[in-house]
Amino acid sequence: MEEKVVEMKGLRKHLMASTAVSAVFLFCVLSMGFAGIPAGEAWKAAGPHASALSPVPAPDRVTLRGHGEAAAPAAVEEKKGEAKPRSAAPVARVEAPATAIEEAPALPGGEVTVPEPPVVKEPGADKAAPPDAAPIEEAVVNPPANLSATFYPTNPPYVYLKWDANNPRKAYSHFLIYRVVEGEYDGSSEVAPIGQTKKDSYQDHYIDETVVPGTTYRYWVVTVAKKGGVSGPSEPAIVVIPDLAPPAAPLGVVAGAVESGVVIDWTPNTEANLAGYNVYLVAGGDAVKLNPSLLADNHYYHAAGAAGNVYAVTAVNVYGTESPATQAVAAAAVPAWYEESTAPISVEGLWVTEAYPEASGGRIIVAGSAGDRLHFRFTGRQVKMYSARYWSCGSANVYIDGRLVKRIDLYSYDPVFQSLVLNVPDLPFGNHELVVELLGTGNPESSFNFVNVDAFEVW
Repeated sequence: MEEKVVEMKGLRKHLMASTAVSAVFLFCVLSMGFAGIPAGEAWKAAGPHASALSPVPAPDRVTLRGHGEAAAPAAVEEKKGEAKPRSAAPVARVEAPATAIEEAPALPGGEVTVPEPPVVKEPGADKAAPPDAAPIEEAVVNPPANLSATFYPTNPPYVYLKWDANNPRKAYSHFLIYRVVEGEYDGSSEVAPIGQTKKDSYQDHYIDETVVPGTTYRYWVVTVAKKGGVSGPSEPAIVVIPDLAPPAAPLGVVAGAVESGVVIDWTPNTEANLAGYNVYLVAGGDAVKLNPSLLADNHYYHAAGAAGNVYAVTAVNVYGTESPATQAVAAAAVPAWYEESTAPISVEGLWVTEAYPEASGGRIIVAGSAGDRLHFRFTGRQVKMYSARYWSCGSANVYIDGRLVKRIDLYSYDPVFQSLVLNVPDLPFGNHELVVELLGTGNPESSFNFVNVDAFEVW
């Protein structure tokens, strides 16, 4: 009986021990469930030889060979495309991840090797990662095509460059223009552009006004892209700037001293690249230029001049090259007097002769209607016109060679005869025509607007 009691006690102890082990095992299984480990994996977590009665290893930390202690990896989950550690379960549990223990071989000394924890990939990590963004490359544009260079011998002389863009407009911003002296550039140094076109103007030409006579130039053009970068150079264009000889010395220089001043005239030069003339006053071996800028006409009036002065005239081309000078001494001109009856005149409208003792030669020629004209033809450098002024006179326009030179007013309350009403001292020496045209106005006292001519004086 005692043996049975002993056996019963032993069996009871054995059952109590088994129940305790089973309770521990069930607790582990439940804990693993909360930790995300399927219940079916509990056996694997316990090891390859685990049974219901086997104690479950529950290492909070494991020893990694050669690395000291390391925390066992936490389970992870993917939620809405993000990998996050699973939050701790509300109940206490023993962490025994299957991936940390499964088939871990034992080493001498009782240490256990644990595989590296699984790599948690971010969403889309299985796709090839894009390379780092490459720097934006400068846009590739074509060099200009069909570059041409043409020299124009004007004042100032210039070279006209023209080319084809050779790119769509959206691709380029502007062009850079380069120039070197032909034969002096070996390509070993950097060349700065001499100019550029206006940005975004799509201008396909350029004017170079900095050329030097007697020089040969090589030009090329480069395209600048809108997004940066430049093209290679265009095909070059070569142009020769001729070293032209100076103009010929002016011919036929004549200086005539008129009543006030000196008129200098000469025969025009015929050079195609003529820019103008200079006139000098020569005194004591020195020559002083009288004109502030080049003269376009073959004529100059020196108001302060006098008979006996020495003048020199030169011609200048578009390059500023000056010809030899031609000199002339001013000679006093002898005036010629023309009465209204002896002058080479013709009239339009009704003109009548009236006698007045105070008038030159005792007579004047008179007209009274608007539009009436008198023509006087002469040869010389200076002309004067004399008329009578009185209460019934009006106004007229005076033209020389078709150019209006003055509007004369002959009205006067008191009569004045042989009044100088016109003086033009600076005419080029030669043939001229003077025209008097009545306006039919100008008299403040009456409706009469007579105009008369008494005499002319010509130098």
